[in-house]
Amino acid sequence: MVCVLILTGSWRRVLLRRIVPLLAGGILGLPLGAYVLAHAPEGTLKVIISGVLVVFAAPCSWDTATVSSERG
Repeated sequence: MVCVLILTGSWRRVLLRRIVPLLAGGILGLPLGAYVLAHAPEGTLKVIISGVLVVFAAPCSWDTATVSSERG
């Protein structure tokens, strides 16, 4: 419900060119992801999910280290 209220208030500022790729990825990725979750072995899923988390978390830790060293 909150999302609907936010969307109605800011609809004019939405750039559809930027939303279309996100929607396409979600529409294609949801069934694929559901299929993989239902059929892949548990160990394989653990390795894949762990790898994705490490890949996305690593740049965050690099940025924090850079900011901390610049502050002195």
